[in-house]
Amino acid sequence: MTADSDVVIPRDERGHFLPGGPGGPGRPKGLTRAEQAARLLEPRREELIGKTIEYALAGDAQMMKLALERIAPIARPEGERVLVPGLAEAKTVSDKARAVVDAVAAGEITAESGRSVLQMLDLLSRAVKLDELERRLAAIEQGRQERVVNHNDASDLV
Repeated sequence: MTADSDVVIPRDERGHFLPGGPGGPGRPKGLTRAEQAARLLEPRREELIGKTIEYALAGDAQMMKLALERIAPIARPEGERVLVPGLAEAKTVSDKARAVVDAVAAGEITAESGRSVLQMLDLLSRAVKLDELERRLAAIEQGRQERVVNHNDASDLV
């Protein structure tokens, strides 16, 4: 039984929830510990940052680490621009992939950049395939509806 209600949650002999049960008691109501801590610290945020910097400048190694990691983290590098010769002119996805592989082989782009471009091409080809399947399915469904309508019209003539 739970503290909030008289609901018994069915479990097997190992204590696992049984299929079809309510799924467990869920997350406890109220704020998490992290949310509680944030709520308590927020009003004094500027003061705490100032003290952290003060101790870091005084030589406290832990405060230096904290200040560098949390207050002034290293910026993540932006992704590089990749220019692949022949990519824009390629007509098919396989031609585009070949252009990327050729650019990597020729040293025009890095292997990591080539991998990223190939992953994007893979996602693009999946989206194109999905669009094509949706278009075909819509055409099939439209064809079925037209046949049903045409069939009903022919029966009205008899």
